[in-house]
Amino acid sequence: MGRGSVRRLVACSLIILIVSLGITGCSSGGEEQEAAPQRFVYDYEARKMKAATRRPMAVVQREIPFGTMFPVRLLNRLSSTNVRVGDVFGVEVLQDVVVDGAVVIAIGAIGQGRVTEVEPAKGWGKGGKLRISLDSVSAVDGQRIAIEANEQTAGRDKDVVGAGTLAGVVLVGPLWLFGPALTKGENIVLPADTQFYVMVRFPATVNAHIY
Repeated sequence: MGRGSVRRLVACSLIILIVSLGITGCSSGGEEQEAAPQRFVYDYEARKMKAATRRPMAVVQREIPFGTMFPVRLLNRLSSTNVRVGDVFGVEVLQDVVVDGAVVIAIGAIGQGRVTEVEPAKGWGKGGKLRISLDSVSAVDGQRIAIEANEQTAGRDKDVVGAGTLAGVVLVGPLWLFGPALTKGENIVLPADTQFYVMVRFPATVNAHIY
């Protein structure tokens, strides 16, 4: 075998090796990219326990205004690898929502949301997608109060956290870009206990509690 033939054989072998490595490295789904839960309310467990023992001194009607904001925490871990569109997840209210001295939504109240868009990471560096929306939360009289997350609540998150957030990306899109959440080729994970703000979608009159 001549020297030229040897060179061509070596070159072909290298090409085959490189292509094989590229295929095996990019054809599988991406790894999960999970950030630490975003937190800015730290004493809610103690306050929730204390609130569970109180009894209302009076019940009065109060209207919860449109746009009222309050913080919640995510009760479920959400990942673009295993959730499906329509999956329901829970949230918990982190502080009393008070209107004119009366509690309309209590700390510890439970709400829910749904997965609206999801796509797991794929080969060749295509990262996962995950989008969720909020549905409602319980008022002190049992009514379901419609809530949402939007650009305003994402801005509030940014104010308290001091940076763009993963929750902002997943809730309202890439308005507040959070680098690790958008790493090329990886899945998106929103950890349980992630905290973020929501707001009331429509005015609602409830039988509020004065303590």
